[in-house]
Amino acid sequence: MNKDIHNIILRRRSIRVFKQESLSQDQILRVIKAGMYAPTAFNVRPWEFVVLQDEVDRKEIVDKWPWLAPILSAPVAIIVCGNMTNVEPGTEWWVQDVSCAMQNMQLQAEADDLGSVWLGFYPDHARCEALASMINLPEHIKPFAILAMGVPAEKFETPDHFQLEKVHWGKLK
Repeated sequence: MNKDIHNIILRRRSIRVFKQESLSQDQILRVIKAGMYAPTAFNVRPWEFVVLQDEVDRKEIVDKWPWLAPILSAPVAIIVCGNMTNVEPGTEWWVQDVSCAMQNMQLQAEADDLGSVWLGFYPDHARCEALASMINLPEHIKPFAILAMGVPAEKFETPDHFQLEKVHWGKLK
């Protein structure tokens, strides 16, 4: 379906309640593919994706962190991670890379009439380490955030967030 990207960006909202409808592997991979086409510093493409569809796995995560409840409502939780293998030590460019991937994924979900919400983990290192252990990530893969995704069970109006007073032309005085 061809939709105007500007309208997709303006329409996207954080959806936390989903219909109990499963998603196809093609739907999931389409969203992940959009993530893999994100800009990346030095073309490192440090992203890795862990797709959780099993309710038991998702419940284990929510039992530890109740604020992640949207992943129980959603049929799919995608843990977006950074692979440190090719990341220059001491740099944090991977954070920007996977952030761009997350944004692309949310926009693709919206374009495909799916809802999503970005549930952050990084930079809480203790929380990241606990999640990595819970899902058996190797040492060089760091969890960044979780994308809960599914058919939205809630609908929001598009508010006007544009604030011209936050636009500055030239140097600030």
